[in-house]
Amino acid sequence: MNLLFLLALFACTGSEELPVDSDPEADADTDADADTDTDADSDAQPSIAAIQAGSYELGSVVTVEGVVVTSPDTGNGFFAQDTDGADNSGIWVYYGEIEAWDEAGAGVGFGDEVTLSGVVTEYASEDGDATLTELQLLAVEDLTITGTASVPASVELSDADWADLDTLEGVEGMLVTVREVRASHYIEWGEWLWGDNIVIDDLFFDYDEELQIVSGVGAVSVTGNVTYSFGNYKLEPHDSSDFVGLSEPPCNADLCAADLSKGDLVLTELMADPTAGDDSDAEWIELRNATDGSVDLRRVSLGDDGGEHLFPDELILGAGQLLLVGRGDGDEWPYEVTPEAWWGGEPQLNNTGDNLQIRVDGKLIDETGDYGAAEPGVSLQLDESGSWCSGTDAIGSTGDLGTPGAANNDCG
Repeated sequence: MNLLFLLALFACTGSEELPVDSDPEADADTDADADTDTDADSDAQPSIAAIQAGSYELGSVVTVEGVVVTSPDTGNGFFAQDTDGADNSGIWVYYGEIEAWDEAGAGVGFGDEVTLSGVVTEYASEDGDATLTELQLLAVEDLTITGTASVPASVELSDADWADLDTLEGVEGMLVTVREVRASHYIEWGEWLWGDNIVIDDLFFDYDEELQIVSGVGAVSVTGNVTYSFGNYKLEPHDSSDFVGLSEPPCNADLCAADLSKGDLVLTELMADPTAGDDSDAEWIELRNATDGSVDLRRVSLGDDGGEHLFPDELILGAGQLLLVGRGDGDEWPYEVTPEAWWGGEPQLNNTGDNLQIRVDGKLIDETGDYGAAEPGVSLQLDESGSWCSGTDAIGSTGDLGTPGAANNDCG
């Protein structure tokens, strides 16, 4: 075999191993980017939007760079977002399993630009079918603050949008604003329903107590991050500045809470140590409207040094009318007479003595003074002369004594 033949054979074989590029670009794949794969995104820079889109399997470790913190740090997590503010660009970052977090002084602030490395997980609520996508950090080193960044503008949603689960899933973890809403009713655990569909929660601050929210309170706008727990998508405002343009509820009585002066409402009877049931289910308080007109008790509080209960909904008391307020939720209420209103944990009527008070925005309307040690199963009641004494009338067949919701006896 001569040399020229060998050279010709080698040249032919080598030409078959060269790639054939059928598109006019300089790469060897079939998509429009300059990489060497055949898909459009698998080798792109990881992002929160890609995590939310399902580009990474559960349990995958993903590092995202240049994202921005969009919430306060709760002590076990925070919200972060891609800076472009596109759909599906928010996520809850959880670090609650890192024991060394506090010791290391780790933490973030609103507007921090960060690099995060964590495991993609889904938090499944006990109620409902939806889940919350999380990026779980496993070590202090999984968080690096690289500077500050502009926080994307919030997405505006209407009350009707909050009835659409697909819409809410698309803004999970993101900053969202709702406009022209009113508090409808208290749910539980610091949550209020606003409008027909919007649940506003208290993850970052106790807005219910701090802002004295009652039904009918309006807001020009409320902004917060969207999360999901216990069967509901929820809005999580950061602080009072996220509630813009709060307005008082409508008042359909002659006097509203803000109109009340000292002596307009009077504490007339209380049961501090019931024997017919547990204190948490059977304590009760009676008060009277001492004015000549009707009073809306919304925003009026009953309290002591340990805490207070704010009447959250419209509750109109006629002139001279008595109101019986029971402790608990009514499930274990032992008496035949039914209270017109209920209160929960606070105030607790101490058996050894207490000073029960009625207040409006801190202004004292009435108080019992220290009533001393309570007699088991016997109410303390106020007569027309202003004297306090023990109840003497049997309350049904319970064995307790008092006149809940009815006129008191003369103490003379």
